[in-house]
Amino acid sequence: MVAEFVLPVGDATPAAFAPFGALIAPPAEAPTYRGIQASTWPTGFSCADPVAVMYTRFGWQEPVFSKVERHRGVTQTFVALAPRAFVVAVAAPTTSGLAPMPESLRAFLVPAGHGVIFGEEVWHALDRFLLEPEPLDCVMLTSAVVQAELEAQYRGGGAPSRTELVDFADQGARFRLALPPC
Repeated sequence: MVAEFVLPVGDATPAAFAPFGALIAPPAEAPTYRGIQASTWPTGFSCADPVAVMYTRFGWQEPVFSKVERHRGVTQTFVALAPRAFVVAVAAPTTSGLAPMPESLRAFLVPAGHGVIFGEEVWHALDRFLLEPEPLDCVMLTSAVVQAELEAQYRGGGAPSRTELVDFADQGARFRLALPPC
């Protein structure tokens, strides 16, 4: 028998998402730089390696998952390229080698026009979840080293050294997101 944990989806606000990283949202404070036609605000993205900027497409799927992962050396970032909301599931970092407790997972609705930065070693579901069936294109910023390890593993290579993966299905558990209506 599978134990199913239902995760309510809360609003991703800067304060609510802070334990898991940062929300990329219209800033309230003054810009750190003003050019002729542009103003700039820093984000919390950081990477110990060369950065990989990737075009990523998420398709609609049933809002159920069992796998979470975390990465060392990068604050993985996702920014939607369309004005549509998406849902992320996260858990705070744990001591190395320890999985998060199922009860510690949280789900957040990232508003249209926003993005998220997962803090270093923050656990997260492998996918972003959509509220409607149309795919959502995003820009992903990540570590080129972490990405190369994951791609090598996908092609049948060894386990990555900078990513930990936990599959709660091995413990007879999975998570279902209580998605808000479109």
